[in-house]
Amino acid sequence: MIDSRPEIPDVPDISAEWYMRIVDAATRLPHAAQVAAVFATDAVIVCYLAAFLVIWWNARTRPAADPLGAHAAAGRRPHQGGRPDRPRA
Repeated sequence: MIDSRPEIPDVPDISAEWYMRIVDAATRLPHAAQVAAVFATDAVIVCYLAAFLVIWWNARTRPAADPLGAHAAAGRRPHQGGRPDRPRA
């Protein structure tokens, strides 16, 4: 059972209590669920790293984007100050 006042230094009592409840619930899970949770935790980190590397590689190998290219392709001028809802005279 969970102690009513867990003593973890430098941690507020409410946070320590929540942590102890989570740990207690996790230890009561079946072994297969514990293994799946450990695997999923590591898999998320690996997937994040893989996504970061793919995005970095694409950013490294593509030319720099033209900041006015999107406006030119749409056939309009970029906003140059003033109120955007009124045409310039």
